[in-house]
Amino acid sequence: MKKILLVGILLLQMLVFAPKVNAASFSTSISGASSINQGAKFTVTVNVSTTTKIYSLLASLSYDKTKLKYVGASCLISGCSAEVGTRIVLDFPTSKSGSFAVINLTFQGLSAFTAGQSSTISISGVSASTGTADIDGTGSSRKITVSVPKSSNNNLSSLKVDGTSVSGFSQSDTSYDLGTTEKSSISISATPADTKASVSGTGTKNLVYGLNSFNVVVTAENGSTKTYALSINRNDPRSTNNYLSGITLSSGELTFNKETGEYIVTVENNVTSITIDADVEDAKSTLVGTGTYDLSVYDNLFELVVTAENTTTRTYKLNILRKDELGFSRELSKENHLSELNIDGLDIGFNPEIQDYFINVEKEVTSINVNAAALDSKSTVEFLKNIPLAFGQNVVNVNVMAENGEKRNYKLFIYRKSDAPYVGVDDIMEQLGSTESPLVILIPGISGIISKEILGEAAKQGIELQVEKKDDFGRVLYYWIFKGVSTQEQSKVDTNIRFTSVNEEKIHELSNYADGFVLNFAHEGPIPDGTYVKIYVGDRFADGTILKLYLFDNEKAKLGLDSEALEVKNGFVELQMNHASEYYLTQSEIKDMSVYSTFFVVAVAEAGIILALLIVLILRRKRKQANLTAL
Repeated sequence: MKKILLVGILLLQMLVFAPKVNAASFSTSISGASSINQGAKFTVTVNVSTTTKIYSLLASLSYDKTKLKYVGASCLISGCSAEVGTRIVLDFPTSKSGSFAVINLTFQGLSAFTAGQSSTISISGVSASTGTADIDGTGSSRKITVSVPKSSNNNLSSLKVDGTSVSGFSQSDTSYDLGTTEKSSISISATPADTKASVSGTGTKNLVYGLNSFNVVVTAENGSTKTYALSINRNDPRSTNNYLSGITLSSGELTFNKETGEYIVTVENNVTSITIDADVEDAKSTLVGTGTYDLSVYDNLFELVVTAENTTTRTYKLNILRKDELGFSRELSKENHLSELNIDGLDIGFNPEIQDYFINVEKEVTSINVNAAALDSKSTVEFLKNIPLAFGQNVVNVNVMAENGEKRNYKLFIYRKSDAPYVGVDDIMEQLGSTESPLVILIPGISGIISKEILGEAAKQGIELQVEKKDDFGRVLYYWIFKGVSTQEQSKVDTNIRFTSVNEEKIHELSNYADGFVLNFAHEGPIPDGTYVKIYVGDRFADGTILKLYLFDNEKAKLGLDSEALEVKNGFVELQMNHASEYYLTQSEIKDMSVYSTFFVVAVAEAGIILALLIVLILRRKRKQANLTAL
């Protein structure tokens, strides 16, 4: 009885204190490479699928070490630790469940692992810890096979046309000229040297007249290609004649030559339509483009297209120019711009739309070379290429005339500095007392007034005093030149000149609106002897133009001739002044209209008297006739 009780106690102890080991409750798998090239490195991945959270993984790793070499491992769970040898030991920082990759294993094929062979990587004895117990998992494996290299053979072993081997065929020659044929089609066949290769481009090929080209392409097992090119000419018996034998027009004259493809024919303005007819040289060819057409003024373009039997074409082009009412056969170009304007060695910043240019040069520059070209080849350009430069302002005119006669003028205002000192009003007296130069150029102040002291000192020293007035662009509008004036005759001079006047309309009326402009001197009264004024007139009058200067008498309302034979030189006209007032500068001769006005009044009065006498005479005759009738 005691023995039975002892056995029972021992069995109970075994049941209570036995270790907890669960049956398999998770699975593994190995994914990744299954086919590799000989000697290549590759990676496989160990994956786990579990419904129970686990903290670690243990497994035995086996593979054929004669074929594979273990290279390394990489744990795929952040923060985990891994040991890999004959066993894989992984510890996770936190528990994981579900399906997830745990580690990458990298191997390399050895030389003994040759093409066509296979080897297996497997894990077994798999277990994991849940933190309170160990659980079993299923093992897994991955079969790795070394790929057999694909063939690169992309050669043909034979190439035939219509069942006959191509003459001179060789695997290495890829271009063949099959010559000429009368056939409308050929059959191309080819056999690859490697049965794993494929061939395209074979079969029945229709031939067009003339050159035909075909490609036979061989694609090797590994995808590399080779192209065999074949060419063959199909003889074309069709006519190639696409000429005209003649062109006939209802108006205008045309000298025909079958080799000439373009014709220009001019007709009068009263020709409003034209009939175009033509004959082909070969009856097998076709022609389009003939017929009757309305004509617009100037260009009218037509085409005659001849198509030969073999479909080649030849085009004859006709431009029928109908004159306008003035007799011109085309509209004349209005283009009068320059495409180029420059001075050798100087950048003037040319722009075709800008017509005036202002350039300053040093005194050492004694001449310039001007270059200009028209934008339109049908326009003309006139200018002097080599220009000698005087001191002061020089004006170079470049004139462009469009084909239709419209003109455009470009001007180069070139100011050449001189040896004479340039002095302002504040410094002029000191300069006059110390300079050895016979000429001093005075830059006037805002007032424009030159004091009698300045003029007297210049006369005393025998110095010519030149006053320049420029506009905002630097162009000289006028000069005052005081030469050798007696010191007893001095008075201040206001050098301002305006080109407008309150009397302007009256002056224009008195001039009978002759082309010219007003000179309104701000100075009043006499001007010292030896004084000259040079006025820039180049914008209105060309060099060589002869001008006249008329004095305006406001009290008598008349223009009187003051100076004549004034020639425009370098854009300026020079006036010798002894009195300042209002003037009108023109090239026209202005008659004294007051004389004609008096004559007109007298003539009208005389005509009135004559008319009155006639009326009296007529009345007397009527009375006399009445008296005779009464008797």
